[in-house]
Amino acid sequence: MDIGILTVGGTGILLTRFGAAMDTPRFPPQDAIVLECPFHIGLLPPDQRHLPTREGGLSLALTIIVQDQYGTQRGGRHLGLAIPTAEAIERIVARQAKEAARPGWTRASHDAEVDRFYERNPDIGRAADRLFAKAWARETVQ
Repeated sequence: MDIGILTVGGTGILLTRFGAAMDTPRFPPQDAIVLECPFHIGLLPPDQRHLPTREGGLSLALTIIVQDQYGTQRGGRHLGLAIPTAEAIERIVARQAKEAARPGWTRASHDAEVDRFYERNPDIGRAADRLFAKAWARETVQ
């Protein structure tokens, strides 16, 4: 899977593409699954607006859970993000925490940025290559 970190204003977007490197008849590249996850640390209470502290070469952990339409877990994976990806997320979250502490920042500000992202990218699957090319950080996990 490919992982990319983008921003729209102060909002972060975690972009994940599953199967992009699996060029087989069973799972051709055009059938890759692309998911996006907008995030803003300002949505949390002020005392929780931070990431866990990393030490030395440690990385941030990412847990992915796959559910079917009934909510039954069908798969999952726990992995560590590469240091450049972790550092990109930390920089974005640090900016978000400062932004959310300023007077005038509201959830509506974040929601407007998310709406703008989807207006520009109504089909995430078709926009994936362009979005990954713009990513602050990008990595491929086998």
